Amino acid sequence: MNYAEALEYLNGFVNFEREPLRRAARKVFNLDRIRMLAGRLGHPERQFRSVHIAGTKGKGSTAAFCEAIARAAGMTTGTYSSPHLVDLRERIRLDGRMVSRGLLAGTLSKCLADYQAVRAAPGERRLTYFEALTHLAFQIFASRGIDLGVIEVGMGGRLDATNIVEPLVSVITAVSMDHGAQLGRSLAAIAGEKGGICKRGVPVVVGRQKTEALRSIRREARNARAGEMLVLGRDFGFEPGGREPGSHRFMTLRTPKRTYRDLRVKLLGAHQLDNAAVAVTAMEIAAGRGRFRLPVRAVREGLERARWPGRFEVARRRPVPLVLDGAHNVDSMMKLVAALDEEFPARAPLAAVFACAADKDVSGMLEVIAPRAGILVATHSGNPRALKPRELARLARNCGARRVVAIRDMNRALARATAAAGTRGLVAVTGSLYLVGRAKQVLG
Repeated sequence: MNYAEALEYLNGFVNFEREPLRRAARKVFNLDRIRMLAGRLGHPERQFRSVHIAGTKGKGSTAAFCEAIARAAGMTTGTYSSPHLVDLRERIRLDGRMVSRGLLAGTLSKCLADYQAVRAAPGERRLTYFEALTHLAFQIFASRGIDLGVIEVGMGGRLDATNIVEPLVSVITAVSMDHGAQLGRSLAAIAGEKGGICKRGVPVVVGRQKTEALRSIRREARNARAGEMLVLGRDFGFEPGGREPGSHRFMTLRTPKRTYRDLRVKLLGAHQLDNAAVAVTAMEIAAGRGRFRLPVRAVREGLERARWPGRFEVARRRPVPLVLDGAHNVDSMMKLVAALDEEFPARAPLAAVFACAADKDVSGMLEVIAPRAGILVATHSGNPRALKPRELARLARNCGARRVVAIRDMNRALARATAAAGTRGLVAVTGSLYLVGRAKQVLG
């Protein structure tokens, strides 16, 4: 099987990233299929140490920080994340680089008989696209003998395919409203699903949470008989320092083990300090339980070197700054607007290129970004779940947008936004990671 054939095979699985999630009954999501597949192939997820990360916001950035810190400490790493922006191999990385086409296709070829056996199961027992990719990542990490796997949850936690790992530490970043139909209609219910990654005896590091979310996570940890729980703002915390506009931000971090002064965080946005603090604390616990060294130098280098494409990524600065950010819920959109105001305070007007899935809180996001934008260009992400540009434009007008245009073609949408921003403005592409991926393809 070559790489093209591997992609074709994987695309033959049912894919709830591209199909309307309302078609997926909650009972479709379970761990039965991934456990069956893992059992047939000798449980590869048990053959490497791991850090497991759930949350609504910041889990990808936290994963990037953890991986970069581990690599700076001299460890070989594997990272599993989703979705990808342009290339499927972005989801499975070895030592920070996308897995090779040959390794991906070769690994899938070796597992084909087992995939076929599980795939052939009838009805709701049929293997999904995400489950197949998750297991493929685990198999690759095990075959390469990595020192540490950084595993990001896809959706939720309790029933997510990644939840068969047995990690050194469980991490839950900030929880907010998202995927309500699948995870629950309240913040407490969603946090409970995220808290489902807690496991017996495994310590838990928790990011900044609202009271009802933290209460649910505590309950899940207690029910699972998890290890100690460390919460940002209670058991560890930081003091923001100065910043270099468009570059580093400084902080002094105090964890239960030590104080780190003048840490430099490369990822843009004040919220990244939260993610960095959570990542460092989690890596300290992982080092203690995994019996590997974590020198201060590795923490410093990791926070400076971490990269996470599509999350407040400044794709270009001329002729006008263009920011790519995959914010796809209300809280994330609020953080994006705050970061735009902080990083580009003198830039106006803002030209927002916006698209999102129909099952998101579209009006809620538009109420945040539309009044801030001088013009909003409603477009399409290319995902079948996305709203049509004309419907987006109608909603944007109702949410306070001053000027709105609907342009489906991504090249034309970017060109219109760039022209509207002029020489003094700013372009932001947001609302969907799939839209960010399309923009990256157009921008090269």
